[in-house]
Amino acid sequence: MKRGVAAILSIDGGGMRGIIPALIVQDLMRRIHFLDLQRWRRLPFRGVPPAPRQATELFDLFAGTSTGALVALGLVQPDPLPPEQIVQIYRQRSREIFPHSRFTAAATMKQAFTVKYEKGPLEAVLQELYGETRLGDCRSNLVVAAYDTDHRSPFFFKNYTERSCRRNPELCRESVRYRDFSLRDVARATTAAPTYFEPARVTATDGKQYTLVDGGLVANNPALSAYVEARKLYRDARQYLIVSIGTGRSNRQFPWEMIHRWGYLDWVSPLNGAPLNAMFTDGQSEAVAHSLKQMPRVNYFRFNADLPQTVKEEMDDTSEDNIAAVETMAKQMIRRFSGELHRLAILLHRHRLL
Repeated sequence: MKRGVAAILSIDGGGMRGIIPALIVQDLMRRIHFLDLQRWRRLPFRGVPPAPRQATELFDLFAGTSTGALVALGLVQPDPLPPEQIVQIYRQRSREIFPHSRFTAAATMKQAFTVKYEKGPLEAVLQELYGETRLGDCRSNLVVAAYDTDHRSPFFFKNYTERSCRRNPELCRESVRYRDFSLRDVARATTAAPTYFEPARVTATDGKQYTLVDGGLVANNPALSAYVEARKLYRDARQYLIVSIGTGRSNRQFPWEMIHRWGYLDWVSPLNGAPLNAMFTDGQSEAVAHSLKQMPRVNYFRFNADLPQTVKEEMDDTSEDNIAAVETMAKQMIRRFSGELHRLAILLHRHRLL
């Protein structure tokens, strides 16, 4: 935290559409680097031009759910991934995780009876990305959402930096139990979307086992959870600057004529787009946004948009056409929010000057 401002980056869940926040973060960091270069050019003795900053130099706390957690973990791991590399991972590896089937309807119907995908390819990609890296090795404060099915409660993986622990040792004693969770287990737990993958079975260092599923069940938009964490970490902050990035919201309508006779199977059927789950996650995400806009001392930036017809609602559509459409949507959002992104870049640059 610098100059009394705690800066938070929060990223929603949304499967393949994690490309959107990665591209928005890339654009934001490009704008901040441009401001760094402008400042450098005004110096009387310039020296070497500044290198692009890491995201961990701009934000005090990161939060992510499901695919948003994968982006956040990439940004804060010991050898951080630049956003453009994260986008490349989505482009190149997503078909391993969500293999395309010629029999789409049959594969979708399979979800009514068992998981749609085997966990092996997902775990292999996570092993390759994170290896033996532990949560405590991350370079920033971090909150990742999951849901504990054994205890029927939210489960938040947390990491606090050494600097934060020096400031608040009492709080950090609580986080010791999280430090040795492997990043691949954290990623596996927060992305264990019911009906898509089987639950994650994660073992802590004390031997205790947890059964965890997708954090979208409790915090698809984890910005409010991040704010609560920031209030504990930075009690004396005069302002909480929260950057919350969504992965697109469905604008599909369910008129009374369609749903007034629906039963249980209709509401949960993947053939209908699993409307109960879709409404829940979209509603929760927007409710969080509404709440944070009313909070005192909070400067809340929310970047989200309705899904165009070219982008599929399904989180697992890895077709080339859909990936291209998701990237196009991200670029359109960047143009639409250009003014806000510029204002945000100035704020982050001003408050993070060394």
